[in-house]
Amino acid sequence: MRIQVLSVALVTLGAMLACSAPPGDDGAVGGSASISGQTCTNGYYTQPAANGVYYATDFGCSIAADGSHYTDPGDNCIPACLSTAQQSICAGMSGPDCEDAVTWYSADAARFGCMARLRVTNPANGKVAILAALDYGPGCSVEDNVDHAVLDMSQRAIEYLFGEEEGSTDRASVDVVAVASDTPLGPVTATTQDAGAADSATTPPPPTPDAGAADTATTPDAAAACPVLTFPSGISLQTYPDATTSATYADHLSAGQTAPLCFIDTNNLLDPVANTTYDLTVNVATHFELEELVGTEVSEGYGHFVLVSPPAVASLEAFRESLDVPVTINSGFRSPKHQEAVCEGICGDPLGCAGTCANNSRHLWGDAFDLPLSFYTTADENLACTVGFKFAYLEAGTHLHIDQNPAYATCVTE
Repeated sequence: MRIQVLSVALVTLGAMLACSAPPGDDGAVGGSASISGQTCTNGYYTQPAANGVYYATDFGCSIAADGSHYTDPGDNCIPACLSTAQQSICAGMSGPDCEDAVTWYSADAARFGCMARLRVTNPANGKVAILAALDYGPGCSVEDNVDHAVLDMSQRAIEYLFGEEEGSTDRASVDVVAVASDTPLGPVTATTQDAGAADSATTPPPPTPDAGAADTATTPDAAAACPVLTFPSGISLQTYPDATTSATYADHLSAGQTAPLCFIDTNNLLDPVANTTYDLTVNVATHFELEELVGTEVSEGYGHFVLVSPPAVASLEAFRESLDVPVTINSGFRSPKHQEAVCEGICGDPLGCAGTCANNSRHLWGDAFDLPLSFYTTADENLACTVGFKFAYLEAGTHLHIDQNPAYATCVTE
């Protein structure tokens, strides 16, 4: 069994302190990049740098651009803000699963508050990423050593902003600004800049829409509130809002669940990082094309707005590599309308029947795959759990269903 895991050694003590208990609130505001004269409260400084300049360091668990997992021997990967995160983006997840799922996160919750969104800029190259304050840290001793405010962030964020690891003594500066709590996480590209920004020379022009198509929502300007997804193959895809598709989820939501707002548009597969437009045959992992994962949705005419989870694709690729045999996909993403048609065909009720067709199938969320009968074995079911899926089900004597349902902290098999 070959599962790619990349262990990253930390270069600062800050990461070892990142998961300690949160400090008390001393009400301090203001401050400067220097921490001279500040009071260390329960192991952390709490005053934001007045000039917004921090030294960047890395810590924790996250998923790399190629789908591999960063693990951290100096950190338990259980963020101090986990209970807060479990109320929103990490519902039902364990600590390491939460860090993997969020990927774009920082510490410094002592300064900014748990789950604050931070706009982090590397002034040397202009790269920008939005991170969630998921943890506390670094410890006061780290900042004392350099007499400067320090921002711990995920290895994925460091990789994107700098291209290499950074420690506090490297004095790699970033500019940090708190932004709205609903700002999408991840890289901020030319297509997600504020309207009116003077960057039109570097902003790729929108593709010409099909004649008569009412798809204005898929232009780059409309994508400003939607994230760019990076897949294990290294490609990135802009997502777009589509209110019509979001509305179809109304009858398929669990308690407390909200409908997805942003989707991949298979008619407009724009990579804003590479300034390239792809077709459905683009590889999202070494052994899988996007068409394999959304093909039935598109070919059967249900629509062109789809969901595909990069972490699920990474696990699917790990599954295939571990088996070292070709793996085909019977069914991947299914929209609510597609799922309703499946359920009606199976049990006569488009909204699902217990034990035969799920109303809230993970196929609707882009992190589920049905594999052919050749993979209908207990060994394959267990392997799916090993590579990162949360539910593996030998379904109806016809196929193996695997998904990453966040409701399960550990993998469940049936």
